[in-house]
Amino acid sequence: MKRSAFFLTFMAAAALSACNKRDEAGSAAPAQTMEASGTADTTASALVIAPMPAPAASVPQSPAPRGTAHESTFDLEQAPLSTVVLPPFPILQWPDSLPEQFRISSPVADFDETYVIAGAAMRRVEGQLVTRRFPNSAAQLSALGSRRNYEQAILALGGAKVNKVVPTDAGLVSREGGDVNKLLKQLRVSDAGANFTDRGGSYDCYLIRTAEGNTWVTVTIDADGMNTILTVLQEKPLRQSVAPIPEASASSP
Repeated sequence: MKRSAFFLTFMAAAALSACNKRDEAGSAAPAQTMEASGTADTTASALVIAPMPAPAASVPQSPAPRGTAHESTFDLEQAPLSTVVLPPFPILQWPDSLPEQFRISSPVADFDETYVIAGAAMRRVEGQLVTRRFPNSAAQLSALGSRRNYEQAILALGGAKVNKVVPTDAGLVSREGGDVNKLLKQLRVSDAGANFTDRGGSYDCYLIRTAEGNTWVTVTIDADGMNTILTVLQEKPLRQSVAPIPEASASSP
């Protein structure tokens, strides 16, 4: 009897101990759940405010061509009208410090043609023309110094910069048939090289518009900023120098 009572008491104690352990485990579960929930919330917040990863460097994005068809429209009448009396052609002097032997110039043509970039399009112009070239170092000028010198001189004459793109702009080249070297030749800057804008070069086209007519000036700095190429065209009509043979002379033997 005593042995049975002892056995029953032992079994009851064991059952009570198991219940207590289950209760403790049950009460601890919510705390573990809250802790896990708190960790998940913090991680989610961090992901929301994190910046988007940058595109992989191995897949560069090509810039869109800037010279669109819409931008190519150029209204000559919108250019400011200068009231400055222009100097004699070719209007702009050589740099003061440039030695004579470095002053490379084409003969002045009384009537010729060239192309300029006005807006984002090529424009053909006719008149009196000259093209000049000199090494910047011989003039004791940096590429930027030469560019700014001509810019200030042209603005002082009432001129305005009119090109929105450079000769190697993808949109411009595409509309002109895709041959960039031909385009550079038409602009009279073929010796600047097709990659001149990628190597520190520049192209600026100015229009000096007066009551007497239009003068176009292009200032090009070639590859590596080595040389300045200056083209000046003053619009003017052709001076007719060829006439038909008189009828009487034509019928003579």
